Amino acid sequence: MKAKKVAEILKKTATAAWDSKRKFMRMAVLCMVGSKILSGCSQEDVQASAEQIAEATGLNPDNMTTVFNGVVNSAKAVDRTTTAAADLGLGAVAKITDFFGIGETEEEEMVIPSEFKGGGDLSVHFIDVGQGDAILLSYTEDGNTEYALIDAGDNSKGTAVQKYLMDNGVDHLKYLILTHPDADHIGGADVIISKFDIDKIYMSGVENDTATYRDVIDAIEYRSYKYEVPAAGTAFHLGAAEMLILAAPTEYEDVNNDSLVVKASYGDSSFLFMGDAEFEEEEELLQMFADVDDTLDVDVLKAGHHGSYSSSSNEFIAEATPQWTVISCGMDNQYGHPHNTTLYNLADYESALLRTDIQGTIICTTNGTSYEWNKQETQNWKSGEEITKADYEYEME
Repeated sequence: MKAKKVAEILKKTATAAWDSKRKFMRMAVLCMVGSKILSGCSQEDVQASAEQIAEATGLNPDNMTTVFNGVVNSAKAVDRTTTAAADLGLGAVAKITDFFGIGETEEEEMVIPSEFKGGGDLSVHFIDVGQGDAILLSYTEDGNTEYALIDAGDNSKGTAVQKYLMDNGVDHLKYLILTHPDADHIGGADVIISKFDIDKIYMSGVENDTATYRDVIDAIEYRSYKYEVPAAGTAFHLGAAEMLILAAPTEYEDVNNDSLVVKASYGDSSFLFMGDAEFEEEEELLQMFADVDDTLDVDVLKAGHHGSYSSSSNEFIAEATPQWTVISCGMDNQYGHPHNTTLYNLADYESALLRTDIQGTIICTTNGTSYEWNKQETQNWKSGEEITKADYEYEME
């Protein structure tokens, strides 16, 4: 019994080490980049910088030269220290995680399959599963199609999602991405896993002590599949469309903020799927990308957490600037999703609104340049608490 307990503790330690590795890498990269830039300054660079600052501030140029020399010398020491620390720290983590087989995944080579030349269509189906998420992506070109599914609704929707996939010609999934272990995202996944051949399953790696989570794991084991926990930055192709994991689990207490956040890009078109990410994970994304590039600037946003007031902050929407926002939620849901705060934020930035609670399944197709939608943007900006059956914009079955 002692040996088993020790093994469990060691494995938890290894998992924690893997989670820490991603943070450590980001911190080390920032330190090394900054220190390398400064340590690479020549004496001429130092002199020129000192003279410019002295001229702008009126300070003594000689004093400023002395200060800059000190900064550069310190940067050189930091450069040596951070590089050595990164090598030592990452080496130790690698040995621990290698031993337990935790976190390490094989990166898929970023090469578009030969049958896809980039002249096809990417379709995104925001399936109406009530209060939950289930998003089917398909890329079709010259009769060849590849499919990916992000989440699968709750326990009562597995068969409905299966039928929807089959009705749309799906007999095989290249990817199944389960953003986090909440029942309204993974509840139907056991049916999908049992009924479809799947090349690769991505999960957040966050466990949940529920029958729903155990059903998913049992289905994976029954099919002799394995799931992978992707790191932020993991990239792969669906046909000629690129899929990118922008955020992976960290240490948040709320599993919503451990959602896998996925971006899909094809040509000039882009989609961002937020899972149930809330303010904390949005802030993490802003810190990583807001001042770096246009990664978060997308055309279509699947709003986080079903349009809850705890997601889609004003700052995040300002960075994403989505032309269209899709909210996946259920009519008369107990949470009142979507909330007014989120709707106000979207309206402030003039994002067109589509929502499954009153419009049903929403399908967007792009050729990489233009978009076609099966539904027009709604003009109904009522919160979930205000919506009634009279607000339905499609004929109920």
